[in-house]
Amino acid sequence: MTVSLTDKQKQDGWQIVRFGEIARDVNKNTKNPIEDGLEYYVGLEHLDPQSLRIQRKGIIAEDNPSFTRLFKPGQILFGKRRCYQKKAAVADFEGVCSGDIIVIESIPGKIIPGLLPFIVQSDMFFAWAEKTSSGSLSPRTKWKSLATFEFPLPPIERQKEILEVLEKVEEIVDLNVTFNTCANKLLKSLSVFTLNIVSQQNTSKVKLPTGWTIKSLNEIAKVERGKFTPRPRNNHIYYGGKYPFMQTSDVKCSGGFIKSHSQTLNEKGLAVSRLFPKGSILITIAANIGEVGLTMYDTACTDSVVAIQPKKDIEPLWLLFYLIQLRTYLDSVATESAQKNINLEILRPLKLSVPPYDEQIKLSSALLNMYQISFAPRLRHINILRSQLLNSMWSIE
Repeated sequence: MTVSLTDKQKQDGWQIVRFGEIARDVNKNTKNPIEDGLEYYVGLEHLDPQSLRIQRKGIIAEDNPSFTRLFKPGQILFGKRRCYQKKAAVADFEGVCSGDIIVIESIPGKIIPGLLPFIVQSDMFFAWAEKTSSGSLSPRTKWKSLATFEFPLPPIERQKEILEVLEKVEEIVDLNVTFNTCANKLLKSLSVFTLNIVSQQNTSKVKLPTGWTIKSLNEIAKVERGKFTPRPRNNHIYYGGKYPFMQTSDVKCSGGFIKSHSQTLNEKGLAVSRLFPKGSILITIAANIGEVGLTMYDTACTDSVVAIQPKKDIEPLWLLFYLIQLRTYLDSVATESAQKNINLEILRPLKLSVPPYDEQIKLSSALLNMYQISFAPRLRHINILRSQLLNSMWSIE
């Protein structure tokens, strides 16, 4: 990647620097976190794509993780495995984290500390991390590779100006996230109440409204796993064509309705994959379990995703909202090896309380109205503007 400065930037004192000149890898460990007074741990599953906030964490005493890498408030936790998921956040507590997380902090005097997280969150940095990753099934980058990332850095005064703008944008993002969180809790309560979500263990004792029946997912929909995922990623033999190809991150970030994708396949790629029709419901079965999205167009998908195609007497929107509420249950029954996963033997027998078709339509309409409030379009627009600002701040003159 070639980086250059404009004449104006040169005059204003901008410099091309390497990431390792302004930041360092904090590679400190502990043999016994609890004895050291630590309470929390963070794994990759606790980091949300393109978010600087850590919204979830694990409790060491309850889960007894094998993690030993220390981190402190203010340090950046960067997910070095599957960098295309864009996971990097700033810790506001101390703890231990996964070995698949690099702990980064700024070097005093080289950069304003608050600006460093925004550099790490830029598309340029994530692209470099992905480019320098190795491994086919679970590609990882290394600190020594990240340290060679080059970018233009303005003088301290301009850094302060840029940081002030970025922090204001982050405040707006946080306020909208809080609003959406509250609205989503209301949507969840409404969904559980109106959909008559059943326990998978006690379906025989469920009392349903007149006309409702309990059926397995396999009875009301075709349930198929995405076919072989062409590897390595971005291999020109398979990728770069006209066919959309969904990753688990695409489903997770869709907000329930899949309208974009990060990859495409060509004819050869499609030949080793499988195309699912518009209106299919995609559900993730590895790492992030139970993330759901309704496709707005025909698409292929990775083998870490299952496509659910509702039958004619099943309203896709109704099934979408029902499956959204099963995420916690699916996560609880997932098996763990290198990462959490579930399979078709778990999905196909799932029991659902199914209303008549006309009631499915009415329920879908009510839930969609509530959903449109909870998943406010303004947050998507703000995140897009935030991303554009992050990526353009290095060219500001």
